[in-house]
Amino acid sequence: MKEKFEAGLKKRKQVLGEDYVNESFKNANSFSQPFQEFLTETYWGGVWTREGLDDKTKSIVTLSILIALGAEHEIPIHTIGALNNGVAPDELMAILIHSSAYAGAPAALSAQKIIRKTLEDSGNIS
Repeated sequence: MKEKFEAGLKKRKQVLGEDYVNESFKNANSFSQPFQEFLTETYWGGVWTREGLDDKTKSIVTLSILIALGAEHEIPIHTIGALNNGVAPDELMAILIHSSAYAGAPAALSAQKIIRKTLEDSGNIS
């Protein structure tokens, strides 16, 4: 299992950024540390390292699901991850428009506001 954790940690840092991942572990306490380890090993070391989809496609799928779920706290970091994986700002807008048809306009509008702010804050749009 250590191998999956190490592979997951590498992939998580590659997608979300080393600073974000290091901060997540630094801020973990005795209660939340096991969850950080579980996420890293299981999802980043199992799902994100799995073959079949490239990282850009995985980011598109992930953002689409987060929009549909209304998981607003996860959208900013996965927007950064999508940019890191080669998703362009115009593709993010296409994801939002497409998601509105299946997840509803309110969910897509909320996500659009979050993604716009993330893009502005990261210097990807003005």
